[in-house]
Amino acid sequence: MAQITPRKGISSLTVPKIQNALVASGPGKLVVSKSIKVPDIKEDQVLVQVKAVALNPSDWKILDRSYTSGAIAGADFAGIVCKVGNRMTKDLHVGDRVCGAVFGSNPLCPSNGAFAEYLAAEGDLCMLIPNSMPFASAASLGIGTMTVGLALRSLGILPSNLESLDFLSQRITHSVADEQPFAMVYGASTATGTLAVQCLSQLGYRPIAVCSPRNFELVKGRGAFAVFDYAEPRSREDIRELTKGELSIAFDCITTSKSTTMCYGAIGRRGGRYTALEYIPVRLNRRRADVKPDWILALSVFGEPVHLAGDYYREAAIDDHDFAAAWTQKVEELLEHKKLIPHPMRTYRTGLKGIVAGLDRLRKGEVSGCKEVYLLGV
Repeated sequence: MAQITPRKGISSLTVPKIQNALVASGPGKLVVSKSIKVPDIKEDQVLVQVKAVALNPSDWKILDRSYTSGAIAGADFAGIVCKVGNRMTKDLHVGDRVCGAVFGSNPLCPSNGAFAEYLAAEGDLCMLIPNSMPFASAASLGIGTMTVGLALRSLGILPSNLESLDFLSQRITHSVADEQPFAMVYGASTATGTLAVQCLSQLGYRPIAVCSPRNFELVKGRGAFAVFDYAEPRSREDIRELTKGELSIAFDCITTSKSTTMCYGAIGRRGGRYTALEYIPVRLNRRRADVKPDWILALSVFGEPVHLAGDYYREAAIDDHDFAAAWTQKVEELLEHKKLIPHPMRTYRTGLKGIVAGLDRLRKGEVSGCKEVYLLGV
């Protein structure tokens, strides 16, 4: 079991008033600003000195489609707690190593984001980092773990109330005795996909992974029961054959017309559930009346309105926040017991300025099978 050592003896850390941060200067454009105020924290937040950040597709998508001038970008982070709010629900202390995610590029709170030297994070959404895990690995977990939790709830795998769920010693009881059900993950070699495969396996499912053949060994190593080529036209028929037409769960980490078609085609004759990470056009999600479609937006976990353009606008979802806080505790347990392995990484020491090129690589689809992570303050 990995050890987590709280730093209870530290009362305070020196924090500057001004910091460097990566802010939006136009659609799709970021610049390093050296005159950004270090954010104040609310009573239930912690101030974190950022040691590493990871990139997500949502970072460039928000920047391109719904940017806010001057807003600090970035979601995934790992760092050290510098200050603790006076009404915390989670037992965090100054000096603790934590990871998680924040709502970067937020038009309602442009002064806070991960691509900065300091950030304000929701205390109950922060995970304590095991002593053996470096900041770089921990930085890759925030948005991915939140996304997987919401997806598993959407698919009917996780209950809304997680109090009775013991990830470590119990598995969810299935209706068919001695038979583990199948669950399909399209885009299984993405950062979210590999986390989903591991969680599904831990919960007693047989994950069916769909990805590029060059990443087959990666997803097998994360617990995939079977792997299929996303580019092979026969894959959906092969999945139906393997599952004997009993597949009822599909999680789509890519969400294109092609991925939706394969997922719907692989789901068996009794129908089931399909959950995506992007808005699903009506013409796609109505193709089968026996399949219940849904799509999730991980930014809803902060319990605040999501004022992004078009279909990405969301009212505050307190239920999502409460679920995410409970899910954070479950993920922390998995990490502590080494039951959840972070995605492979490509680590950079180019600081904030290097993130711009990294986001462009993501934008162009040049990153596959790894997470781009940037170390700060080194």
